[in-house]
Amino acid sequence: INPWLTTVLYAVAGFLVGIVAVVPCIMIALFPPAIRFSGISFSYNLAYAIFGGLTPLLLSWLLHLDRLAPAHYVEALCLLGIGIGAFLVKEGRERLLGG
Repeated sequence: INPWLTTVLYAVAGFLVGIVAVVPCIMIALFPPAIRFSGISFSYNLAYAIFGGLTPLLLSWLLHLDRLAPAHYVEALCLLGIGIGAFLVKEGRERLLGG
C-alpha cells in the first residue's frame, strides 16, 4: 500500500472517530440532568453493551457463511440508520405541518 494513502486514510478515520464522540456531547447538551442521568445514560449504555457484546459473536458466526459478513453487517446497520432517519424526518415534518 502506498504510504501516502495510508496517511490519508488514517486521518479520515481519526476525523470520523471524532464525529462519533460528538453524539454523547450533544445528548448532554440537549436534555436536563434528571433525564440525562437516568433514561439516556441507561439506554445508551444498554445499547453499547448489547451491540458491543453481540457483534463479535454474530460476525464470527456469519464468517462461516460469508467472508464479507463484516461488510454486510456494516451495510445493514447503515441502511437501518438511513431508514430510521427518513422516518424521523417524515414524522417531524408531519408534526410541524399539523398532519
